[in-house]
Amino acid sequence: LRKKHPKCYTEADTDALAVACISSSIKRGMGRWQPLDSKFDWFDLAKACKAAFSAGAFVALLEMHFLPRLKSALSSWDPRNTEPGLVLVEMWRPLLPESHFQALTRDSLTPRIRAAAEEWNPRKERVPVHLWVHPWLPFLQDEDHQLWTTIRTKIAACLRHWKPSDSTVRKMVEPWKPVMDAYNWGKLMEVVTERLKIHLESVTVTPGSQSLTELGHVLSWLELAGPATIADVVVMDFFPTWLSSLRRWLKASPDYGEIVQWYKGWRSFFPPVLVADPRVEKFFISALMMMARGCGVLHEDPLR
Repeated sequence: LRKKHPKCYTEADTDALAVACISSSIKRGMGRWQPLDSKFDWFDLAKACKAAFSAGAFVALLEMHFLPRLKSALSSWDPRNTEPGLVLVEMWRPLLPESHFQALTRDSLTPRIRAAAEEWNPRKERVPVHLWVHPWLPFLQDEDHQLWTTIRTKIAACLRHWKPSDSTVRKMVEPWKPVMDAYNWGKLMEVVTERLKIHLESVTVTPGSQSLTELGHVLSWLELAGPATIADVVVMDFFPTWLSSLRRWLKASPDYGEIVQWYKGWRSFFPPVLVADPRVEKFFISALMMMARGCGVLHEDPLR
């Protein structure tokens, strides 16, 4: 009728009559419908209504019957059980006007995930938080970055007594680099670098019997923290010790060939992106100058 006789359909206000007739049936039939448990119940009817009624009539049906049930389901759902909620949202999204879908995610979905993040205890829960948050990233509305702030502070709390020899923390942090906002990621990396600096306090530079394990723990954060940040750490908390060790060694009349090999070994140990940092490069140049002075070849290339 709407397609063949649109004028008569509109003048008779048939939409309102159809909505009134079908509403009572929907109300009786829905009963105790739980959208998360019975995802496909009523979906086909809603889809048929969208095809049959005008946009206004369909929105009226949505607001009276379907949306309240969807909102209620998402507001009480446990985000750790990702699949039921995700299937429900992805299934209904094509049927909902964009403004209504945005309201659903803003008022029901985002607050529920934020609340679950507040309850998350990284020390006790075995399921990593990113496994049940990341699938929702295309839908979340978090303009004030409240969710990221919560997750960042929870992770940071775990780092208070963390030792960089424990690689599980890196696995917990890594999934957040591509998604966390720059401010919260930067704050999280500040906590990480403080622990890395403390870790380097135990490093001693001993020519001939050097352990590289502790430095390896620090360098394993290069990709996540970034070259500039790791350069800050080693420049402040490793290279001064390294240079002092070389100075002491040179005073002990060592074998010059051993010193050259020692220097080359250290330079090759650090990734090229760190060696190229001007602050790191300055220490290597200082070491060369000390080696040259110690061997009386200040004006020559000590590695020649």
